[in-house]
Amino acid sequence: MAGVEGNDHDDGVVQVKNVKGHVRVPPLHLARFGLGKDLSKLKIGIFEDYFNDADSDVVDACWKAVGHLESLGAKLVNVSIPNMEETKVAHAITILTELAAGGTSRYYDRFINEFTPETQINAELGRSITSLEFLHAQKVRRFAMEVLYNHVFSKVDVFITPGTGCTAPKILDGVLSYGESNLAQTTNLMRFIYHGNLCGIPGVVVPIGYSRREKLPISLQIQAPHWDEDIILGVAKSLESFV
Repeated sequence: MAGVEGNDHDDGVVQVKNVKGHVRVPPLHLARFGLGKDLSKLKIGIFEDYFNDADSDVVDACWKAVGHLESLGAKLVNVSIPNMEETKVAHAITILTELAAGGTSRYYDRFINEFTPETQINAELGRSITSLEFLHAQKVRRFAMEVLYNHVFSKVDVFITPGTGCTAPKILDGVLSYGESNLAQTTNLMRFIYHGNLCGIPGVVVPIGYSRREKLPISLQIQAPHWDEDIILGVAKSLESFV
C-alpha cells in the first residue's frame, strides 16, 4: 500500500482515525483490522464475469491473490451486479458534469488553451449535459447503491476485483506535451472503479504481483460497505505476506 498517502496499511488506520475524528460518523471501530492469518469468518464476494474481464496477466495474478486469502480460511461467494452499463453511463454523466461545474468552470473561458485537448473535450461534454440528464443519473446512482447492498453486501463482507483492467500503458511521444484522448484505454484502466466512485463505498487497492513480460505492477481492489474501512484494511494487511 506504499504511496503518497502512507507507507503501509497501519498508516491507513491512522488516517481513518483522523478522518473519523472530524466528521459526524458512526463510532470508530477497528476491530477487524487485525484479521491476521485467520480469515475463517470472512466472506469474499466475486462477480466472476466481471472479475475476468481484464488482461490475462491481471486476471491470473488477482486469482492467485484471492487463492491466498482462501488458503487463510476466507470463503468465496459468487455474486452478480445487474445493470452495470447503466451505472457506467450514470458515472460518466456525473463526473463530467462535476468537472464542468467545478474546477474548470472558473478558468475555462480564460485559460482554455492551457488545458490538454482531452480535458477540453471532457469539459465541453460536461457543459453539454442537461440538468434533467444529471438528475436521471442521480436516480441511477441511488439504484446502484441499493444494488450493491441488496446483491452484494447483504451476502458478503468485502467485494474483490482487479484494481485495473490492464497494466500501466506506455507513455507515447507527445503525450506529456499534448495529452492523449484514448477512450478504450481509459475505460480499461477505470473498468473496476465505477461503483466505488459513484456510490462512495470505501476501497483499497493493493499491489499483488507483476506482469510476465514487462514486469509492470498489478493490483487487487477490496471494497466494503460504508464505514467498514477496518475490514478492507484488515484484508489488505493479510495480503502483505503474499506479495
